[in-house]
Amino acid sequence: MNKPTKIILGSQSPRRYEILADAGFEIEVIKPKVEERFPFDLAYSKVPEYLSKLKMHDIYSFVGDDSDYIICADTVVLFEKNS
Repeated sequence: MNKPTKIILGSQSPRRYEILADAGFEIEVIKPKVEERFPFDLAYSKVPEYLSKLKMHDIYSFVGDDSDYIICADTVVLFEKNS
């Protein structure tokens, strides 16, 4: 598999950009135009995947091409306060 020379990054994360740039990729940053909402009953462990897919589909709908590499990511942080 050939390494792509250009990646569309669906994230404004400076760290994600840095990782890809350091790996030698040309990066085009595009902010997805989606509301980051998810179903209330969705397991927390599935939220990042759900939101990432929403972002990817949004970007692909207006710039995608089957030869484009689009990377979208999301993070969930859980905090539990112990008494």
